[in-house]
Amino acid sequence: MPRFPAVTHDLSVTVPTPERAGDALAVVREAGRPLLEAVELRDEFRGSQMGEGRKGWTFRLTFRSPERTLTTEEAQASQDAVVLALRTRCGAALRS
Repeated sequence: MPRFPAVTHDLSVTVPTPERAGDALAVVREAGRPLLEAVELRDEFRGSQMGEGRKGWTFRLTFRSPERTLTTEEAQASQDAVVLALRTRCGAALRS
């Protein structure tokens, strides 16, 4: 059992239709280090509400430190790094 609690966030983005989930998961894992403990692709959405030539993904991100309880700011900074990497490398945009 882990000593310190995890912080879990769901992150929903849209990406160009040709993007592959495996590539995006690799980007998330790299960008979320060292606090990202796990990432899971929860859902994929397709349809006109995503925009022309786009699809939507929802990721579940789990952050944890082995040394202490994370602050809200630390977890948010890690998520922000993930969003920036997805935007830069996969053409992602946050879903509202």
